[in-house]
Amino acid sequence: MSARWCGKQALHLSILGCIGLTLLAGCSPVHPPTAMGTGTFSYATGALSWIYPVTLEEIWPATLAEVNELRLQILNQYMDGLGATIKALRADKVEVDFELVPVSARATRLSVRILADGWKRKEAEHFHAKLRQRLGLK
Repeated sequence: MSARWCGKQALHLSILGCIGLTLLAGCSPVHPPTAMGTGTFSYATGALSWIYPVTLEEIWPATLAEVNELRLQILNQYMDGLGATIKALRADKVEVDFELVPVSARATRLSVRILADGWKRKEAEHFHAKLRQRLGLK
């Protein structure tokens, strides 16, 4: 084997390693951190998560209001001091899951997962955009 061939093979392995680590981590940033929060999309779970600079007590009623405005049928909802969940159903019988988890005294992570054929990232982004607007975090 020539040194040139080994160098190309090492380069290819490095590239594959980087791709593998990216897939293993399974997240991509949606928006850089700003005063309105930051978002990431998980390819492993299909959830679009956004960290909002508000408490769980502030974001919970806004999330419920947005779910109702979208005319989603709420199948189950639960909230306590450790977090909250909403399981809802769209008119086309697609499930939508919401999970709210406090990450600090003044910040809450909201994950939206739409269980349609393939992950519906754009629809989840739309929900987060509407929620940010409702919260005054444009």
